[in-house]
Amino acid sequence: MKKLLLLLSICIATSYVYSETIFQDGFEYANTEGEVPLGWTSPEKQWICGQFENDHNRKPHHGNWYTYTEEEEAWLFMRADALPGIHYNLSFWTISDGPFQMEILYGNNPNPESMSGTIAPANEIDSENYLQFSVEYDLYENYDLYLGFHAISLGGTALCIDDVAIDQMHQYDFMVKVMTTDTLDLAYGESANFRFSVLNTGYDRETLVLSSPSEMFTDTHCFIDGEAVTRFDIEPNENIIIDVTTTLIDQEIPYTYAWLDVMVGSTHNCNTGMASFFVRPIPGTQISENKNRIIIYPNPACKSINIDHEEFENAIIYDANGRHILSSQSKHIDIQSLKPGLYSIAITTDKQTFSQNFLKQ
Repeated sequence: MKKLLLLLSICIATSYVYSETIFQDGFEYANTEGEVPLGWTSPEKQWICGQFENDHNRKPHHGNWYTYTEEEEAWLFMRADALPGIHYNLSFWTISDGPFQMEILYGNNPNPESMSGTIAPANEIDSENYLQFSVEYDLYENYDLYLGFHAISLGGTALCIDDVAIDQMHQYDFMVKVMTTDTLDLAYGESANFRFSVLNTGYDRETLVLSSPSEMFTDTHCFIDGEAVTRFDIEPNENIIIDVTTTLIDQEIPYTYAWLDVMVGSTHNCNTGMASFFVRPIPGTQISENKNRIIIYPNPACKSINIDHEEFENAIIYDANGRHILSSQSKHIDIQSLKPGLYSIAITTDKQTFSQNFLKQ
């Protein structure tokens, strides 16, 4: 067996997204308190089931049931057959009353003598709150597999496990999430900024391609850290934020809303994602009457931005986290000191305050 991650990772909440769950047990059904969990094996009842509201830290992660041990050394086995070339992730939640050491082994029979290999080496567990453990593994050949949870007390009195799952992962997979949620009011011919993220949920490096065919928008560009891109590489579990600048066409369209779809494709043809953004076009008659409309240019910008408004008084620039970066009473603002990324600018006139976004390259 090849272990892709030998060290057991510990996290409060996992950011992985798996393609398919092939095994899941929260110990909620058909179990009896004080007995070995149904479908599991534990010699001499070293691991047994419990219910909610028992003492110490023997409590469920979800639901009302869990499995726990109070032994100085305890084995718990589960059947987990695997196929060659498939990447798996084993995860579970655990809590302890005092320190324990636990390792995860594998073998072809549910007994300690048959545990011939290691999936996760011994790690110390000592937490009064539930933590999630996660380990990845794959095989070179077909294997009738049993996993063995081997726990040794280091002075602890109780170790509890709940919500065990095995997920079958894809080599190449990703998720697209829109970060710009508000529908903008946009004049014809006016530019806009949008943002979305891409998360690599596969277990291998991926190359993704961006495209944005649209009859309603023109001059559309995508940026990562201020650099224009049409394709990019993304590592497993990496989350990349993409900024989009685009311009609504300068002629009216026969729709209440205009939309821009940014397509995300895989060079391995694993799947296709899409980030969709919507605006409400301002009618031409309203544009001519809208004297308060502010124009910021250039956008994107490298060295400076200009503000076009007759009643301008001052401006404040904020970063993507809403932090105040700089202030200006000039219509010409030097932004060379800003890091590449998306910013918002609040512009105050003698009547009101407007807020717009711009991209620093």
